[in-house]
Amino acid sequence: MNGWAKACKLGNINDVIVPNFECGILFPPIDISGYELPPLSKPKYKSDQVVTKRLVFDAKTISKLKADHQAAMRLNCKPSTTVVLTALIWRTQINAARARYGRFRTSLLSEIMNLRDPDVVLLSIGQLGKNDNGNIPIPRPKM
Repeated sequence: MNGWAKACKLGNINDVIVPNFECGILFPPIDISGYELPPLSKPKYKSDQVVTKRLVFDAKTISKLKADHQAAMRLNCKPSTTVVLTALIWRTQINAARARYGRFRTSLLSEIMNLRDPDVVLLSIGQLGKNDNGNIPIPRPKM
């Protein structure tokens, strides 16, 4: 995450130190062959049609989002900035798809996390991935 943030700030990937993937022996791989991801439809676009965006949030906005998110939660915990911004971006994407297609669509969120202790090399990165599938029920108006 730090490398990505620095690349965005500097605008030059050449000045960024890349993560070190050589610490895999601390968390040996496990057999996950029994887990299957849901089938995804093939993309209906060409690679030159993909658009990427850089989103910038100021500290005041992030603090307000965190406070709103914490107030809406039933548990008494403080959400991280990553949790709050991921929820905001995913919710916005789902609502945009709903507005475009007139219905909710299955969504897939993939995240990579670094779960290593600080004792390991500072630039090491974990090999843990997480996929969240979202099927949101469609609210039906009462007649």
